Amino acid sequence: MQRIFKRVAMLLAFSLCVPVPLAMAQTKQRQEQRQNQKVREAEQELAASKKKWTDTQRSLRDTVKGWIARQDLLIEAKKDLRKAESEAEKKLGKDIGLPDVYQRTDTLREQLDHESQPVRDALRKEERWQKASVDAQSAKVERDALLEQSEGSDSERQSKMDSLSARIARPSEMEMAAVAADPKCAILQKELDAALGELAALRKQIDPDRIAQDPAVSKLRKSIVERQKEAMEAERKVNSSRKAVASASRSVAEAQLRLAKAKQLDKRNGK
Repeated sequence: MQRIFKRVAMLLAFSLCVPVPLAMAQTKQRQEQRQNQKVREAEQELAASKKKWTDTQRSLRDTVKGWIARQDLLIEAKKDLRKAESEAEKKLGKDIGLPDVYQRTDTLREQLDHESQPVRDALRKEERWQKASVDAQSAKVERDALLEQSEGSDSERQSKMDSLSARIARPSEMEMAAVAADPKCAILQKELDAALGELAALRKQIDPDRIAQDPAVSKLRKSIVERQKEAMEAERKVNSSRKAVASASRSVAEAQLRLAKAKQLDKRNGK
């Protein structure tokens, strides 16, 4: 009888002891599965964040292109307005000789452009101008990239934009200085300045309200108002897109951090 009890006790002890390591293994396996799932979820989250960043970056590029297009339309509209105002002034100032002075300024501009071309061509052969030209092209590329960036404040971007604009303008400034230093061009410029002064004096005699009443001028001024609204709306979209890109960038960084932590914990559990 004692033998039977001993035998039962041994079997009972064996049945209780065997599942312990098995249960531990199963628990560890479940932990690894949960952690693997967290890693997969973190990877999916990172992929989604990257996709969103790509989408917002593409949207920013599109809105910047739209804003530039609106700016170009506004510039062209202003040019058309100046032409229309000049034509209206010529008609209204016919009795005081305004068309003749306009013609003289146009002729002097053409002569100055013709006389200054060899001066510009000579300058463009110099190494210093060529270096400035290469730098200006690089600055244009940097400017286009800056327009699509979301980092930094508006004041920081404006400061960079001013610096880039100065580099872009440098070759033209060098040409203007060379033309101003040429004796023949200097004489023509002096004559042109005198004609422009005479033109300005005659234009003061024309009632601005009468110019505004010209049908072409009136139509173009209304068009400019609409172009300005479109440009402002396009700029608002650019600013909104920049904020979206910045937010998406933060989301990517946060998702990368969560994935790194999940992988680190998964590595520890796998030991």
